[in-house]
Amino acid sequence: MIKKILSNSAVYGLAPQIPQVANILILPIITQDLTRLDYGVAGIIYSYLAALSAIHLLGTKIVLSNAFFHYRKQYKWLWRQMHGFISLWSLFYAFLMGLIIYWVVPEEAVENRWAIVLMHTIPSAFLNATTEYGILHQQVAQKPGPIAFQMIVVGFITIAINLWLITFEKMGYMGWFWSRFIGSILSFLFFSYFLYYKLKLLPIFNFKWRLIKAKMKVAFPMIPYYYGSYLLTSSDRIVMDLYQVNIQKIGIFNLAGNFGNYFNAFVDGTGMAINPVIFEFLQGLKRKDAFRLSRDLIFIWQGTMMIFSFLVCLWFKEIFSILINNPDLQEAYSLAIIMIMGFNYRPLYAGFAVKLFYYEKAHRIWLISFSAGVLNIVLNIIFIPIYGIEAAAITTFIGFLFMGMAGFFIKEYRQMGDLNYFPFHWLFGIIISTVIVYILKDIYWLYKVGISLFILGVTVLWILKNKELIQSFDPRQKLNEEETEKNQS
Repeated sequence: MIKKILSNSAVYGLAPQIPQVANILILPIITQDLTRLDYGVAGIIYSYLAALSAIHLLGTKIVLSNAFFHYRKQYKWLWRQMHGFISLWSLFYAFLMGLIIYWVVPEEAVENRWAIVLMHTIPSAFLNATTEYGILHQQVAQKPGPIAFQMIVVGFITIAINLWLITFEKMGYMGWFWSRFIGSILSFLFFSYFLYYKLKLLPIFNFKWRLIKAKMKVAFPMIPYYYGSYLLTSSDRIVMDLYQVNIQKIGIFNLAGNFGNYFNAFVDGTGMAINPVIFEFLQGLKRKDAFRLSRDLIFIWQGTMMIFSFLVCLWFKEIFSILINNPDLQEAYSLAIIMIMGFNYRPLYAGFAVKLFYYEKAHRIWLISFSAGVLNIVLNIIFIPIYGIEAAAITTFIGFLFMGMAGFFIKEYRQMGDLNYFPFHWLFGIIISTVIVYILKDIYWLYKVGISLFILGVTVLWILKNKELIQSFDPRQKLNEEETEKNQS
């Protein structure tokens, strides 16, 4: 099983990063032709889009995931009906998106207003739901190959378009919008063939309203859950916009946020590989064994992410100076360090969230992410006018930590009788490692080499000492042992 986790993590976590790495590698070329204004315009537009993205699928992913695991032989019927419902809803959703984009386009980009509106509403109305459902199906089926292929191919095409439009056509922020639009079309073409032709999951538009209403009772609480993620990751740019923070300052913050998103994509990828394994533990093993293996796996994941993020942030000044070939943008690296370290909340968050989703007790989990998002907004409203964009990075970090820890204390989780995850120990570790790496970010590079070698050495020794633990993540082996015990008795 550990080999499966590693291979799926490589596909989900590393495959998307292949084009991302290529995208990062072209930064020294394209940043010569980008300005703080370009990053500012893109940051504002994408922030408002993120505000709407939480309601696009109306939280139906959890319904579809549960149907796949609980009703393996009949799930397609439900998927097709939900897909038909969401396809019709997408038309209204795109109309609402168009109105908002038209209203929020900054004065500096008003000449491209209609192009920006159309490039984002057309995919939302007709394309993106198919892509999202195709990705979800392959994730829950633990068949990551098609996702990896799509991400790599579409990723490289969009990168080539970015390079051409920004560097040779000098289109600035419009290069990002055009490449995103073309990438949406290519992703739809790939997954429509896969979803409709291969799996026969064509949407049913004559769906049963009674079924839709019943399933939406489970799905709707997920909307504030997803919206909470937006409030944490994107709302700060809107607060800056409303406070009329200089758009070039917003551009610096957005550039730093882009690097946080690169790291978040990697953590997401590992989660897409690990979460189905935890589902498999819960489905196939005794509760006690499932909880024990799940906690061990979460702890290893959490520790790995903290070590990896620390090493990346330790060297981030040097990495940033190589990638960003524009002195006017260099100050963003220190903000990016705080944002990257904040995403260390994700593994521990999965420790309670996956179980709540599996046992369909997630009706209040939205309150955690939503509360974290509201906390972030309140802190932003208070501190951005005083301390500027630096305050936004710190408040986002605080919101992430709240989101990662709060679930361990809600009633639904405590009633499960799960093992102690020591959330305050991990909280302390994340905060201390963030403070330390921020202090060390500007030290001489030879000292960084010594620190890195020491951390890697300790990690290797721990792995050698805990080989048996790492090799124990195979629910099938445990099931076989239980069957043997039953037969003997």
